[in-house]
Amino acid sequence: MIVIAEFYARYTSTLTEAGLSLGGENLLGFAETTAQTYYAERYKQFGIRIDVRLEVGSTRSWISIGAIVTVLTQYANIRQSVDYLIKDSHALARLIVPSISRSLGLPIQAPEYHERRLGLPGQLHRLFVQVERREISANEATNRAVSLLESQGGTDVLPEIPRLKEQLSSEFHESQHSLSGNLYIQRSQELHQAGDPRQTPKRLPKLPDRPQPVIPSSPPTVIRRRRRTGIIATRDRQTGHVRITRY
Repeated sequence: MIVIAEFYARYTSTLTEAGLSLGGENLLGFAETTAQTYYAERYKQFGIRIDVRLEVGSTRSWISIGAIVTVLTQYANIRQSVDYLIKDSHALARLIVPSISRSLGLPIQAPEYHERRLGLPGQLHRLFVQVERREISANEATNRAVSLLESQGGTDVLPEIPRLKEQLSSEFHESQHSLSGNLYIQRSQELHQAGDPRQTPKRLPKLPDRPQPVIPSSPPTVIRRRRRTGIIATRDRQTGHVRITRY
């Protein structure tokens, strides 16, 4: 199982501790229904699994969408699959984030802050871009991608790693010799030969040394962080019931 999208939202109003479980169950149900409608037949095909985490204080919410690792090869190749998964993340964020507060029973309001994270597809996309720009080699990108799979995927991903490593290596080497990469290198060489004025360092006049004032040291400040209270809501695959874990 890999994370293919994660949405975070923070609100100024807060749930009560007593309302955390109900809020988590409602938000999980809403996110699942929305994702099922969006993905349609792909929902089961991708093995979609959704987890919700809530914290009180200023209400913080996390919605994590996971999928089986073979989702990375559902389309023509890994690069195309990654691009499609990122588009799915953008679309789901527009469907889910505006309705989080309503699902939690908070006053209807926009989040004080929200963030969309692209999970493993976003990290793989960055590796492809870095290879095309000649910032890293195809071999280095392959090693980094395999490390990401091993650290994030869990035990169910391990049997798929040899096959994915071979395909990733092939696609990274193809990206390394792509037209966009060649154009990037050509432009970099032109700037180097011509001397890019934006990168020309300017010499500043040297100032006379001045004695630095002695500032007495103050005792270290001990910051006590209040432990946050929250829950994690997941759906049990065997029973279909929502399981609530408190922390």
